[in-house]
Amino acid sequence: MGKHTDAIARRRAVAAGRYLAGSWPALLVLVACGKPIDGAKVPTAELQASIHLGADASSRATDLSVRFTYEEKGGSRAVLLRDADTVRATVRYETVDGPVEDVVDVARAYEGSVGYEAELDVPSGAQVEVSLDRSRSSRDLDVGVSAPSSTVTMPETFEVIVPEAWYVGDSIELQWSAATDGGDMEIDVDGDCLRNPLIGGGPFPLETEDDGSYFFEVDRLPWDDEATEGCEVEVSFRRVRSGTLDPAYGGGGIYVARSAVLAAQYTAAVGDTGG
Repeated sequence: MGKHTDAIARRRAVAAGRYLAGSWPALLVLVACGKPIDGAKVPTAELQASIHLGADASSRATDLSVRFTYEEKGGSRAVLLRDADTVRATVRYETVDGPVEDVVDVARAYEGSVGYEAELDVPSGAQVEVSLDRSRSSRDLDVGVSAPSSTVTMPETFEVIVPEAWYVGDSIELQWSAATDGGDMEIDVDGDCLRNPLIGGGPFPLETEDDGSYFFEVDRLPWDDEATEGCEVEVSFRRVRSGTLDPAYGGGGIYVARSAVLAAQYTAAVGDTGG
């Protein structure tokens, strides 16, 4: 099993956040320009809702983040909902003792914030429903429309095996617990001795079916020729699933991601073949 370094351990909690700047669906990359717009002026049918849940690969502890924006000429503006507008999350799952339903009020990240955050306890296979209740915030029939049911299912937990030593000419196999629901596993590799070809930088992305194994040639990655000693690399895994957004919204999406980050050491030399 790959070894977590202190630096990587600190970054596990933001692995899904890094994904927002990379290949995460564009609807969740919120570029809010200027002063937030008063939610009383934005009908629900014109709200863009971005609902993201993130958890470590093997954890039930899940962070929920909810943001609303309004599309106008020149870009997006964050929407500051009224205090009477309420966001709630309901977690539903089955146990041997019967069904469980946990309801959590989702509070603003801080006073006056345009974002809402909560910590949830979500086992694999549980359904998470996020609701927006605007019925008490306005007498305007359009603004007062609620969006009671945006849902997504928490994917399975997984464990990861990453070879700790990478050398020039190696063929590397990355392994993880395969999913039973299909879908893809998003993987990226990052390190100081990589020359990322993406505009704006960021990790080098890989994508594969979520079948538990991925082979690649070390030489395929864009290593920096001047980094003659190699470097430590980080390998990030994200099991991402999309859900169903309430049709009352004008657009957006609801997504959940389980993530893991492990370390490996790249050496810019041919490894010992045992010959």
